[in-house]
Amino acid sequence: MSKKLEIRVVDTNLVSEPGLCSDLKHERPHICYNEYNYIDKALLCKTVDINNISDVVACLIRYIGMNGLENIVCDINEFNKNFAPAKEMTIGDIEKELGYKIKIVGKVKEEK
Repeated sequence: MSKKLEIRVVDTNLVSEPGLCSDLKHERPHICYNEYNYIDKALLCKTVDINNISDVVACLIRYIGMNGLENIVCDINEFNKNFAPAKEMTIGDIEKELGYKIKIVGKVKEEK
């Protein structure tokens, strides 16, 4: 089951019940470690405290405002996959994954 992080703008003047937004309940509201493990490992050396969180929230508010967005939705599992370490594979592994033979035609020269 995939979970999404949703950050949205709600005009509390237009919500019929003041507590409506904070009263939303979900079956499994917590994020399990295996759903953010790669993110955790990539950010291991960074510290988080209330000041960092306030800065991040301020950046999100600014981004939402500057771009005229109503919400930002992030698929947590997909976002976590973006932080996964590179997978080492042989040509045989790649062919098995793709389901057909491949031919390496050249190398990209690494910049020094």
